[in-house]
Amino acid sequence: MKWLIELIKALFGSKDPVDNGNVIPPAKPLPELPTPAEVGNFPFLKIALVRGHGGNDPGALGNGTNEVEYNSWIMDYVASKTTRNLKCFKDDSSIKAVLSSVSFKPDVTIQLHCNSYNKLAHGCEVLVIDSDKKSYAIAEKFAKEFTIKFGRKLRRPEAFGKKLLSSSDRGAASLKATLIGVKILVEPFFIDNKDDFLSKEEYAKFLLDFTEGL
Repeated sequence: MKWLIELIKALFGSKDPVDNGNVIPPAKPLPELPTPAEVGNFPFLKIALVRGHGGNDPGALGNGTNEVEYNSWIMDYVASKTTRNLKCFKDDSSIKAVLSSVSFKPDVTIQLHCNSYNKLAHGCEVLVIDSDKKSYAIAEKFAKEFTIKFGRKLRRPEAFGKKLLSSSDRGAASLKATLIGVKILVEPFFIDNKDDFLSKEEYAKFLLDFTEGL
């Protein structure tokens, strides 16, 4: 036993490392804890905002604007104000924009779209792949916070605002092209319904707050 004690002393220092027959591990300095300011600025997540449509496809039309013009403005606003590790991706189509975001390796990808139908349809929904259950929570979070903030209705209250897509459904391809992380496609309102429509400033501030809170 004495030889073992001497060996431990040689390895861990001259102080007796044995107390009541139990080996006492050498003390190690604790890592420095980050300050509250450092915690607040730490990039816990990489967030990608992806614009739907592009090129010759302006997306849905209404209230003097279209999806591409509207969401481009929104993305530029958020990018100019954010404190997060957030990047915006725009291209000639939803698929191309998604593919350009893949090298960023985002933890969260939010595709920005708007709905349209007959100038009367209304409500918020968030599209997510049916089998992608890890993305359900953030889809529900967006839908809940948006509808509460602006006093709107969920289009699919039984699914907490989620529209679950099969692989062949419209919108599924661009979601599937986002290979990693959580991914949702948001359609918060109908751009052709003046009562459902939101000003750019209102929606941009909401989206900024939403992404800041992730």
